[in-house]
Amino acid sequence: MKKRLNDPVMILWIESDHLPVSLTVRTTQADRQLSRAVRQKVEKLVWDADKAQLYSDALRSRETQEKLTRATSDIDVDINNAVGLLVEFLQSAADCMKKEVTINSPKREAEWFDAECVQAKKEAKSRLRTLRRYMTELTRQCFVDIKRQYQKLVREKKRKYKNSKPELLTRDIINTKLFWKEVHSWLGIKLKQL
Repeated sequence: MKKRLNDPVMILWIESDHLPVSLTVRTTQADRQLSRAVRQKVEKLVWDADKAQLYSDALRSRETQEKLTRATSDIDVDINNAVGLLVEFLQSAADCMKKEVTINSPKREAEWFDAECVQAKKEAKSRLRTLRRYMTELTRQCFVDIKRQYQKLVREKKRKYKNSKPELLTRDIINTKLFWKEVHSWLGIKLKQL
């Protein structure tokens, strides 16, 4: 049985004649923080109206004017070099607009989410785009039908997976290594070795 996430104690009890198992896992806040997704920091150019004057001043500076003159004079000789200089010129002027943005890593799909689910999800997204494009009653009804089929498929796959977990635990109860591996995956946390 899995308790709420904000409760630091998780308890599992399996009745068996030959090997009754009781498992209590105590986690700390630090363990939960380690298991969260890793965030990535990326620099982006974001237009800010308050910094428009700084950008304008950077474009009009003597150094950038020299780069622009060099780029325009090189157009006849080497167009690729001239374009590279122009891009460098614009990027150096836009340094005042740089902001650091954190990007969350993508979610890992659950074990039960297989190729059939992926295909159904793609189909539902495709029908949603069609609905947004045409907005007719026929496309709306088609989208609703596909979405219901997708939700039904996901519900069924998840139910089958959750029902198979106790069966997997009782099957692997003889092999302790497989048993504990299954328990750890079921609880969704990594236990530190003592």
